[in-house]
Amino acid sequence: MTAGHVYTVAGGGTKGPESGVPARDVKFEGGDTPIAVATDAAGDALVIASSGIDSAYQVWMVAARTGTRYGHTMTSGDIYLVAGDGTSGQAGDGGPATAAEIESQGIAVDGNANLVLADESRVRVVAGKTGNFYGRRMTVGDIYTVAGGGTQTGDGTPALKASLGFRVLQVAADPAGNLLAGGDNTVFMVAEQTGRFYGKAAHAGDVYTVALSKGIADRLGDSGPSVGTMFNATGIAVAPQTGNLLIADTFTDRVRSVSR
Repeated sequence: MTAGHVYTVAGGGTKGPESGVPARDVKFEGGDTPIAVATDAAGDALVIASSGIDSAYQVWMVAARTGTRYGHTMTSGDIYLVAGDGTSGQAGDGGPATAAEIESQGIAVDGNANLVLADESRVRVVAGKTGNFYGRRMTVGDIYTVAGGGTQTGDGTPALKASLGFRVLQVAADPAGNLLAGGDNTVFMVAEQTGRFYGKAAHAGDVYTVALSKGIADRLGDSGPSVGTMFNATGIAVAPQTGNLLIADTFTDRVRSVSR
């Protein structure tokens, strides 16, 4: 590749998509539309594709190098299914991610190479390796809910007992390993460790609201508390050096920042 030039790295072909074929041989069009992308530290590309038929989603990976990812042996340049059985839903926790239902429209990769999914009313994780993450024992390649699906609300609620109360559309991970999830007028954090983050004293495994839009329509909220300003979050990200939360805000047509 030449700097500043554009290249197709997946799609434009005639197959599938199906696992184990060159990424540029697969077809993402019509019923299989790419709607979100992310990368991991190894340079692998992760793509969410929507079926466009019944809002079913799958996550595919374009391997940057030959090796094993999410329990699958992969060849550099080929594409592989890593999550979603093509059915819309949230069944399948605790088992292989490729056999689970997902409804994800946002993805991220955390510092442990776990794949994080914004999955409607939940945040779910596909384990990048076997170990303990977000207060749960996980097996590589399996999928787990780490927040949502419960009935409790409010800061300090255990993540697995929490009702998130909104459609989760975007996810990100900060340098401390905390997960951030956003949609519409709310961004919350799933604390991976105990400490103070985004102005909140947090306990590992609990959820906290770190940005919430409320108040009068002409209140911009700059330089004030992030809970109470006005925004509409259509995208979130975390600055890797500072850990500051960035919000793509369509309410004010600005990019907003919440200091960690």
